[in-house]
Amino acid sequence: MRPVRWLAWTVGVLFLIGTALQLVDTLNLYVTPPDTGAASMVQQRLASQDYRVAIWPIFALNNLSFGIAFVAISGLGFALAAVLATGDTRRITLVTTLGIGGVLGAVGQLILLGATQVTIDIAYCDCGFKETEIVAQIWAQMLANGATDALVAAASVLAGIGIFAVASTFRRDMPGAWEIWSWVTATALIVGVAVRLFSLGNEDLGSILFVIISGVLVPVWAIWLGWSLRPHDAGEATLAT
Repeated sequence: MRPVRWLAWTVGVLFLIGTALQLVDTLNLYVTPPDTGAASMVQQRLASQDYRVAIWPIFALNNLSFGIAFVAISGLGFALAAVLATGDTRRITLVTTLGIGGVLGAVGQLILLGATQVTIDIAYCDCGFKETEIVAQIWAQMLANGATDALVAAASVLAGIGIFAVASTFRRDMPGAWEIWSWVTATALIVGVAVRLFSLGNEDLGSILFVIISGVLVPVWAIWLGWSLRPHDAGEATLAT
């Protein structure tokens, strides 16, 4: 059961760290972006390059935190499945949802990091086609961002279904309040994806949901799970007294 405990705590702590770093970036607490006014796409990118370089450590640590957290979610799915008896069909559900969802989320974060780092290291090649290169770079990064959004959305939906499955599987081994928290967390993950994908609210609503889900609901759910679930004989889980 120790792997479950440490993986759950890792998920909770890293989601908290990632959310905090995201807020530092969003609220401009580390560095303030320049006011580019009505400049063209190329002029905006050139004017903001120094800012992008300055904020890169926060951006990188933010996405790396979530990337590792997704890896831990995948491991948590396998660790929780191992708690169940061999032949229990619920093992497949936990591995399929949390296991695969964690992998998709981690891949999405790595794609975003890799695509962004290239634009930080080399803004453009000074070989006579600067504007063309910058426009191409911006569109390429937009494609990478789109791929990341899709992977993280799929990961969030799978994680939500996985949390439903965990709550159902271990409901007798955890406090009733934790089960309610699990249902709220899982529902919020799926609703948050719907809000982003179908533009069901403004940008502020999306940001608020992000903070609530990744900074409160998921960390509390994971840390609570790691704190309360304990091993029992016959490969089952029980609530520590």
